[in-house]
Amino acid sequence: PWAGDGEESDSEPEPTPEPEPEPEPETDGLVNVNTAGYEELQEITGVGPTIAENIIDYREANGSFESIEELDNVSYIGPATIEEMRPDITLG
Repeated sequence: PWAGDGEESDSEPEPTPEPEPEPEPETDGLVNVNTAGYEELQEITGVGPTIAENIIDYREANGSFESIEELDNVSYIGPATIEEMRPDITLG
């Protein structure tokens, strides 16, 4: 074989790109009211420490929320608060 026959012995193989790390399950910034903790619940528009605590208490007593409207059963949450929260939340 002679130089120029297509085989270059001094070239390194192309490094294989590292696989992208698996992203965390992303829900477009929505907070899952069925799994979120105290701090995460407070990221929802209209939710402060008291409502976050009430959501957790309700969840512990009644299980997961089946619908967003069920949040109306949580102390200090009414229809207006639900409408404020709606763009920020998911049920999972």
